Amino acid sequence: FEAYGRYCGSVSPDVWPAEMPTVASGKLLWEAPGELIPENNAWHALGVKSPGRVWFQYRLAAGRPGQNGGRAIRDPRRAWFWAQANGDFDGTGDKSTFEVTSEKPDVWIHNENN
Repeated sequence: FEAYGRYCGSVSPDVWPAEMPTVASGKLLWEAPGELIPENNAWHALGVKSPGRVWFQYRLAAGRPGQNGGRAIRDPRRAWFWAQANGDFDGTGDKSTFEVTSEKPDVWIHNENN
């Protein structure tokens, strides 16, 4: 935001990795051979890397003033972003979510122990 006056991403969330890791799959490589982050994905533009495998699937959305950011964004009069880490640690399909937004300094947590 500091460099370009807007957050990286679009109103439609960018997701990576393509699949959510599960108990059955175990951790997934951030970028598996032959499965690189597409150039039109915000995670590619941000240059995010992981030194190893990940237990989460990450989602990122961002918008300009006046664009709807969904339930996470209460003041759409300003540029905004939200980012989530989603995982299913117990294999029940009930995912845990950790979310940060441009509107608050704390992390919102849902189903932390699932």
